[in-house]
Amino acid sequence: MPQSSHSREPGSRTGSDPGDALTPGVVDTAVWDVEQRRLIKAWAESPDLPARRFGQPDDIAEAIVFLMHNPYMTGHNLVIDGGLTAT
Repeated sequence: MPQSSHSREPGSRTGSDPGDALTPGVVDTAVWDVEQRRLIKAWAESPDLPARRFGQPDDIAEAIVFLMHNPYMTGHNLVIDGGLTAT
């Protein structure tokens, strides 16, 4: 299943670093209607996605907290997609 993801910069901590980006995969949110959810759930639980589940908002939030609390890590794009891009 094709995936569209967008990077978002959480913000510079010092004003001089290039910032980090986060690229999420499919995340289970209220934007999906019942039919979309059914189709995406079937795909997410298939062998095509190593995590075999939707991403949850907390998965993304934990990654953002990690980026915010690691001042030595700068200019990185952290991909949180359940392993999709690694396959």
